[in-house]
Amino acid sequence: MENDKLKSIPDYAFNNSQLRYIWFGAHFKQTSQPIEYIGKYSFYHAPNLTSLRIFSPVLAKIGKYSLAMNRTSRTASDDLGQMLYIDIGGSMLDSSSFESTSLTRFRNRSTFLRLYNTSIDYLNENVF
Repeated sequence: MENDKLKSIPDYAFNNSQLRYIWFGAHFKQTSQPIEYIGKYSFYHAPNLTSLRIFSPVLAKIGKYSLAMNRTSRTASDDLGQMLYIDIGGSMLDSSSFESTSLTRFRNRSTFLRLYNTSIDYLNENVF
């Protein structure tokens, strides 16, 4: 999705075990994607997700357990081919944007997190 009117990703937003890719905004661009907030447990019921990309110049807050998974995917393992790739970008993201535990509960799944074009200079260990 790009240039839509979505201002937030609500709590428990995605409830589909077949979802593998979710992309908001254009890769490496600061588009007019207006997402300001990622809610709690937004991707909790998407255990087979392999790629999550969120790029928004106004993204400023990431809620508790926002990227948590309800259960380990049936196919998830330590194999890099089953890794969860998360790309998040937004110039308004800073050290205070991440609520405590916002980047936890991946259920022993290998996860690659990449943050683009942010104002982050430090992340508290409680975020993880």
